Amino acid sequence: MDLKGNLIMNSGYSDRRFLIEFIITNYLGPDVNSHSPRCSVVQRLMTGSPPYILSDLGPSYVSISFLERLYYYLLRDAFPNLVLDLNMFHMYLKGKLILPGSDFTQDTQQFTSFFPLDLHQQIWYPDSFRVIKGVVLIDDPSTSCMIGEDLNRFRSLTGISTLKLNISECLGFQLGHPSSKKDPSKKTSKSDGPTLMPLLSIPDIDECSLDSSLILTGTARKGPFGPSVGVVDIGISKGAYLFRVSLPGVKKDSNQFSCDIESDGRVQIRGVLTGGRTIMKQSRIFQMNTRQLCPPGPFTLSFSLPGPVDPRLFAPNFRSDGIFEGVVVKH
Repeated sequence: MDLKGNLIMNSGYSDRRFLIEFIITNYLGPDVNSHSPRCSVVQRLMTGSPPYILSDLGPSYVSISFLERLYYYLLRDAFPNLVLDLNMFHMYLKGKLILPGSDFTQDTQQFTSFFPLDLHQQIWYPDSFRVIKGVVLIDDPSTSCMIGEDLNRFRSLTGISTLKLNISECLGFQLGHPSSKKDPSKKTSKSDGPTLMPLLSIPDIDECSLDSSLILTGTARKGPFGPSVGVVDIGISKGAYLFRVSLPGVKKDSNQFSCDIESDGRVQIRGVLTGGRTIMKQSRIFQMNTRQLCPPGPFTLSFSLPGPVDPRLFAPNFRSDGIFEGVVVKH
């Protein structure tokens, strides 16, 4: 491949195509086991790294939700006409973005040109369980592997002075409508906890025989026949832990629910329980004669996973049946 002619180093590319290719090829790279540290697509091409095969790749994954945050976070101050909307972004990831009258055509290099599907399987499960295999994040891209013209162009179009990624801000970035210019004072909001990224194989519950202590505080510990909130299952696989927590009656509102994971494996969940002596449903008021569920109010729930983890590599899913589950990668 002629890097200067065929990658992002072509001044004839539109700014929109230039920006997405710059981000994908400088902030992402294949999880090649022989690379330490891991290299971006651009670094591999500039240093003449040899091709790799499936068996050369490690177990890392990136989630689609993190790629969304990465793209829109880096372009948060770019002009709206330079930013793909979410549907277009997803089509680009799949290698199927075709826009008549633009330089996104059937022959255009897209995500699958840099991360081929036969090596980097894409799994489009719902919500946060949508992943791309064998890809790692390069959070501090090396400018020594970039052509000065392209670096200056990226900085000019985005207003970014340093390429080093602020992981916390990126994880907490709330996706807005990409066609509307964002207020710089509202670039980020508080994260509900890590939402990143690899999803390894779902653990086998039968392999887990763990005595895991559980701590409940607040109204969640006041159920008369034992807590209806806080029943925890934990599973183990070779590279990750799975936990499932029963949270009936807990509000899913992002302002009232959070899950924080420490590197030592400590999990802490905070939330608010609904309910009370008087319930209004369908314009009717009910006085509760029996109350065996936990009373309303705030609570915290904490427990420990069997070992240390990487809190950044966490895929949560608050299901509609009141089960909150998460997969977090071992450290």
